[in-house]
Amino acid sequence: MRLFRRFLYRLSKAENAGVLFGRARSLLAEMGCPEPRVLFYLGEGAISRVSAVERALKRFPELQRFQYTEDRHPEMHGTFPVLSNLPESWQDPNPNGETGDAGLDALQAIAQGIPRAYPFIHATFVFDRVDWFGTGADLGEPAASEPRPGFVIPGNHLLPSVAIESHWWVSRRQVALTAVVEVQPPGISQKRLPELPPDAQERLARLGKVHLELPIAAPSEEEAAFIARVKLEAQRLVEAAKANIEGTMAGIALPHELPPAGREARREPRQQASPKDALLAVFKPRGYKYQTKLSGQGGYTLVKRTATHNQIELFFDAGTWSGNLSAHLLYRGPLWSHFVPLRFAVGVPDFHWHSSGQERLEEAVTNIGAVVDHIERTLLPALDEVYGPAPAWFPYPP
Repeated sequence: MRLFRRFLYRLSKAENAGVLFGRARSLLAEMGCPEPRVLFYLGEGAISRVSAVERALKRFPELQRFQYTEDRHPEMHGTFPVLSNLPESWQDPNPNGETGDAGLDALQAIAQGIPRAYPFIHATFVFDRVDWFGTGADLGEPAASEPRPGFVIPGNHLLPSVAIESHWWVSRRQVALTAVVEVQPPGISQKRLPELPPDAQERLARLGKVHLELPIAAPSEEEAAFIARVKLEAQRLVEAAKANIEGTMAGIALPHELPPAGREARREPRQQASPKDALLAVFKPRGYKYQTKLSGQGGYTLVKRTATHNQIELFFDAGTWSGNLSAHLLYRGPLWSHFVPLRFAVGVPDFHWHSSGQERLEEAVTNIGAVVDHIERTLLPALDEVYGPAPAWFPYPP
């Protein structure tokens, strides 16, 4: 198993792409990497009014070789010009095979000019092959990831690196900073993942304040072959469980008979309700922990680690605008995962249910508790038998 630790940073409004590019460049220069390789994607998007590509090429004509027209999904996104050197291992590679270096000075100037001078809709920069431990060792090739890395998910580039993103989204610009570190997996007898060496911690801290750490495991060839061999059996078990939940819910004793979730229910006046209180009342006694960092904007996440060190994740969407509740369960180990949508009552035509007040909300969540109990008794032990236990030290996301 190859093990990666992905760090997501909390940013202020002043920390734009240019500030982050300069910070990463300075840090790597001090680490002895004065000319690191930078992968980049600079796309105008179909809604651009000003050609950011034309402006960039006017100042940096040497970047002309990286230009192409994005037209893979014209029915959805239209066509637009792009500057990129992303290789074939990415979701959105340069179709002309231009994957060379563009020069740090040009890329930093462009990053500093986003979004006013260079109004790119999508901008991603990845400082590749960062030697966080200063050993000079060969970092090898990127591990395979699913989905493959792309300009909107550069953190799935599983090789030590730093990624900077600046994307226009709905009504504002979203800026993100991510660092990926590869570490040696501990022995099977260890209970916890060791801390990073102090010098690596100090280098990561130089980039900013870490908001969240997301561990990622990638399989060895032997592990990948095993997962491929047993996944069909596991998926058969999951589909059978889904069919029961979508159908009669056989073997599941629901505590409450909920009213229909049709148009009449949606006409009921909505009352103030607290999904979090209801979820904690039902699932905290069952051993689940509420995840503040993975919740927000009407979404609520609870997790529980099983005796086999695999993890159950429950996600609830409170339907902030529509009033339609929905929920699903994700069961996973370091190298696999399976998704099961949850239903609130038999006969509901889909996986959404309309809640008009706290009492009905609590009844719906209590019903979901019964569905989850059934899944824990039946499906999850069967999946454990297929895949086996996970190592105790694997740190699932907080």
